Amino acid sequence: MPAADSIYLQILSSMNIPVQYFGTDYSKIRTIDHGLRQYLASEDTYIKFIQLFQQKTSCSKIIKVQDSITLYYYFYKMPHISANGKLYFCIGPVLRKEITKEALNEIAKSYHRSKADLPELFTCFSQFPVLENLPVFEKTLLAITSGIFGQQTALEQLPASALEIPFSTASKKTLPEVRLADTIENLYCLENQMMDAVAAGDAMAAFDAFQEQSRLSFRPRPGTLIRNEKNRLIVFNVLLRKAAERGGVHPVYIDDLSSRFAISIEAASSVSQLKTFPEKMIQDYCALIARQSIKNKHPLIQRCLLYIRQHCQEPLSLEDLARVHFVSKQYLSTLFHKETGLNLTSYIHQCRIEKASELLKTTGSPIQEISLQCGFQSTSYFCALFKKYYGLTPKEYQKRAMEQKK
Repeated sequence: MPAADSIYLQILSSMNIPVQYFGTDYSKIRTIDHGLRQYLASEDTYIKFIQLFQQKTSCSKIIKVQDSITLYYYFYKMPHISANGKLYFCIGPVLRKEITKEALNEIAKSYHRSKADLPELFTCFSQFPVLENLPVFEKTLLAITSGIFGQQTALEQLPASALEIPFSTASKKTLPEVRLADTIENLYCLENQMMDAVAAGDAMAAFDAFQEQSRLSFRPRPGTLIRNEKNRLIVFNVLLRKAAERGGVHPVYIDDLSSRFAISIEAASSVSQLKTFPEKMIQDYCALIARQSIKNKHPLIQRCLLYIRQHCQEPLSLEDLARVHFVSKQYLSTLFHKETGLNLTSYIHQCRIEKASELLKTTGSPIQEISLQCGFQSTSYFCALFKKYYGLTPKEYQKRAMEQKK
């Protein structure tokens, strides 16, 4: 079962609420507002957050602060340190209404910024979600926090001075300069964390790293939102392929899952639909590693898995496999289930269905012919089993795959 802190992060992220998670390491503290405070004043202003975490937060209350540039923050301290050493949540920043040009001008003037800086300021503020009905959000946040952590929580508001941004110190750096170095470094660090977790089959840790990575800020790339999101997921799919290979899965096994996601990504018709992909992709790749990784499996099972993969289109049975590898049927059956979590018949079916999906994607062969090529004697049984695995009939799957090639 996922830990309470992980569930909390997932719920808030699904609501499109920015949330950061800290322990005793505050090296990423500037990611809270994408470097905005350092840009307006100095890096020292982030000490206010650390002081607030350590001196004001508790597990019985959520601290609310509206700072001097109209951003709202909420802070919470968990009842216990999490397994990964984290203790404090910073929820936000959020805006109560869209930032106006007049308000941006006032902020720029207060912090000795010119009109040339306004586009960068606007870009930064536009990343913060607008919650027009803050009271409803706050009631929801209290309910979620109490329910997940099992502590009755109240809301306590502190004055703006708790997160004051001094007017006297103005940074000479541009906002992109402030953000870029930290963002790129954090990106690759979190990317490696995510791949390590996937390679180990740890879906929860992988998704946590992915969520942290998603909160990093880059300038929008040219193109439509949906095209950018598809491109991002295509790259993500490649990273997951590499992680699965690192986890000991044979490339032959990886290709089918990767291809299925590639087709699904291109077939998606909205950004909201694409936003649901990463969690499923991580879960499916981790499941593949748990199911197909041969790195830590018994040598006999390694040989059997490769033999099945190479001969899955031929008649195969437990008796055949036991004879080829000079062991008893009972011993092989017990060991196979222990090592793979599947019985032999289920694994053979899985291999045949995966092979069929490849043929459906790459050829225009009739369904009956593909069924026979993959070792199925009954086309109707093949179609029923294929739909169970992919949620589409072979004909529907083939049609979609062919459309993607056009």
